[in-house]
Amino acid sequence: MAEARFSMPHSVAVAILDDKITLHSFSDERVKDREVGALRRRVQMIVHEEWQYGALTGPYPLTVILKDGTQLSKDCIKVNGQPPDLMPMEQVIPKYRLCTEDLLAEDKIQESIRMILGLEKLDNVAKLMDAVANPKK
Repeated sequence: MAEARFSMPHSVAVAILDDKITLHSFSDERVKDREVGALRRRVQMIVHEEWQYGALTGPYPLTVILKDGTQLSKDCIKVNGQPPDLMPMEQVIPKYRLCTEDLLAEDKIQESIRMILGLEKLDNVAKLMDAVANPKK
């Protein structure tokens, strides 16, 4: 199950099926979902041996072939959020919220964001750990 969860075929399948990609997209429930599994089995990856392993610059072509033979293609130019092109805080905070909304109460999310943004001035990191380690209280 872990192999499927962290595979490119699973990532592509949930990207096609889900409105948005969240931690739930990689849950046991989604990994076991019949529709996700059926689509995951249809995803084919082609490894280009001539590409440098671990390179963070593309293009990385993605082609989806529909049942009627129509091909939808897009080149992904770079991996978003990887050094040296880190995500701006305006994108990080909504992503953090998306990752924590099912785990933490809203006040804990707000408190943890405030502490993370002021991490350099935080007198005791245990306060942050307490905010994120106590789910939905």
